[in-house]
Amino acid sequence: MFNKKRIRVADTDLGFRQYRSQLDEFIRKIDREIDFDTIIEATHQFIHQQPGNYANELVDKYYFRELNNLLSIFPNNYSDIQRLKTLIKILLEQQVERYWYVNHPVYENDADINNDKELIDLVYSKKTKNRILFEFTILREGSSYRLFNYIHRKIRCLLNHPAKRTAGMRITKCKPATIALLNEINQNINERIGRAKTIKLQVNSILRTVVHQKYLSSLGYWAPTTTSHTKGYAADIEREWYFQEEPQIFQLIEEVLHEYYEQNIINLIDEEQVWHICLNPEYIKHYGQLFEYI
Repeated sequence: MFNKKRIRVADTDLGFRQYRSQLDEFIRKIDREIDFDTIIEATHQFIHQQPGNYANELVDKYYFRELNNLLSIFPNNYSDIQRLKTLIKILLEQQVERYWYVNHPVYENDADINNDKELIDLVYSKKTKNRILFEFTILREGSSYRLFNYIHRKIRCLLNHPAKRTAGMRITKCKPATIALLNEINQNINERIGRAKTIKLQVNSILRTVVHQKYLSSLGYWAPTTTSHTKGYAADIEREWYFQEEPQIFQLIEEVLHEYYEQNIINLIDEEQVWHICLNPEYIKHYGQLFEYI
């Protein structure tokens, strides 16, 4: 079980807590609005009324650039008020991660991934053999794999598999710390469940490049290029399937994730289909070392 005693709270986490508390209040406020211009104006006011907040400068500088970009790429984000509210919420909640990882390198494209020898391949690396406790689905690229991917997704749907709504991971290389974090979360969930047969938590996505983010946003996904997925320290865990098919397990997963969030180990965002989590960089070293002892 996760040892809470070894968790220390960084000074900046006080700002993190304050920001998320104010943001939760703001989201409840705009949830009652139905007019596009009113919502955008309220968002401007929220951002500019954050004096002294540690994330204020980053939100002010990058937020509306990213929002306008996603609105222009996929017009439904503009015309559908509920989508607009969700997009605003997700982008504002991700600003914490922007602050955390502002000085970390970004994976712009596949070449950046191939050149990073630190990354561990979930499929092909000997270091991951029998050491991955969560479940993931691979998206194989190329015209020769289109039928293969289609058939496998149909099978997942017929079996009502937790991965039936995801196309799969295009990139299976990951940061060691991210793997260790997901393993630990999976272990804690199974301890709560207490079944003789363990479950493998469905993880839909981990590392993504900036190029792939742009492609996903063109398809209508909430996929900002500034996401911490492009730094390698974020993951998307299936949410909707557990909510609909396994409500008790859903509740336990949510409880565990909120404990990590409350201890400032992760940022946690409800993106409806998935739980988006991001590792606090203060714990990269710890989880990197934990991976070596798996």
